[in-house]
Amino acid sequence: MPRKRRPGRPSTADQDPEAIRRDILVAARKEFVEHGLDGARVDRIATRAGVNKRLLYHYVGNKETLYSHVLLQAYRD
Repeated sequence: MPRKRRPGRPSTADQDPEAIRRDILVAARKEFVEHGLDGARVDRIATRAGVNKRLLYHYVGNKETLYSHVLLQAYRD
């Protein structure tokens, strides 16, 4: 029997990996701006990005690496 999905955002399996990564970086940037590195929480970043924490860690490693990616992106912008 096929799995039922909630209406709204497509499952991450149906999404482009670059789009997922972009969503994670956008969510992380907002979280770091609001809470700083020490106050930021990976679970809130994952929720904002619409992914689970495990997938977030798959894409970015750990919180410090994610912070580095966000800083690099901000520098490039």
